[in-house]
Amino acid sequence: QRVGELEDEMEALVADNGRQEERLQQQAELAMLSVQPGVQQAAMVTYDEPAPVSQNADGMIVMQPDGKQMLWLMNLDPLPEEYTYQAWLWDGPTDAYSMAVFTPDVDGQAMIDMWMPEHDEPAQLWMTINVEPAGGSVTPSAERVLWGRLN
Repeated sequence: QRVGELEDEMEALVADNGRQEERLQQQAELAMLSVQPGVQQAAMVTYDEPAPVSQNADGMIVMQPDGKQMLWLMNLDPLPEEYTYQAWLWDGPTDAYSMAVFTPDVDGQAMIDMWMPEHDEPAQLWMTINVEPAGGSVTPSAERVLWGRLN
């Protein structure tokens, strides 16, 4: 029985090691990307109004000049099966575009590659991370977790 318990523990450690290696590789890619010429970064912070769904969530957006973005989110709370997280790009106060529908890993982290659509006024762009029904939504809900202004 003890051997079986030790084998189960070893399997769990191997799985955890795989997740950690993947996360380290993603973080190394993000670090290399963030020091390239012309790359911009923006912090994602908890949303104040209405009260945020998660107080501890945070993240960042790294934007390349060619429009590619990498979104790195941390400390996201697990959601019930009927909900998911969705990233929304806002062009002004009313026009929102879905950028990604995702579920964080067991540690509450998500790293997502996205492409920025064409836009006229980059100073007017911001992104929110919202809680939406499973599969995503066509319009953003009021349940915002994070937001960040894209410069």
